[in-house]
Amino acid sequence: MMILHPARPLFDWESLEDSPSLQTIKDLLAALPDAKLLDSLRRARGKGRNDYPVHVLWGVVVLRVALRHVTTEAVLAELRRNQGLRRLIGIESEDGVPRPWNISRFEEVLGQEPHRTLLKEIFNVLIRRLGAAVPDLGRATAGDATGLSARRKGRRLKRRSTRGCRKPAAAARNTGTLRGQ
Repeated sequence: MMILHPARPLFDWESLEDSPSLQTIKDLLAALPDAKLLDSLRRARGKGRNDYPVHVLWGVVVLRVALRHVTTEAVLAELRRNQGLRRLIGIESEDGVPRPWNISRFEEVLGQEPHRTLLKEIFNVLIRRLGAAVPDLGRATAGDATGLSARRKGRRLKRRSTRGCRKPAAAARNTGTLRGQ
């Protein structure tokens, strides 16, 4: 008989505050090594429109993750309701809360170079800090791979897509049903 000992998950979301205090969020924002990223974003913007400053847009993106909002609209709605939270990221009034399309454009820019590399640097610095705080992190760690499949989906889909197919091969190729197109 095998004995399984229950363990707390590595990222124990249940232990996080449901509604972090403004001080906790302020501490998070202060701990992020994001100066290079913000400078790069400001330089890239140049002398273009500045309706929503880079630090405000970045603050919205960080808050979405920190507050565990599923959608951008949810974090924006919370910012419209919560004056203290707005001020924490530099928004003076409800009218200063960006629109969803402003955030989606900003996220698109974040995914482009050199910003993407700078985002990875932020992540790596945070991981190094975590590794220094918890030196044995990752040692003697196991994961459950039950939900992972070792099979390539492409091959299985190709076989399924050709079964019972009545189109001539040339027509099928043009519609993308063969060869995973």
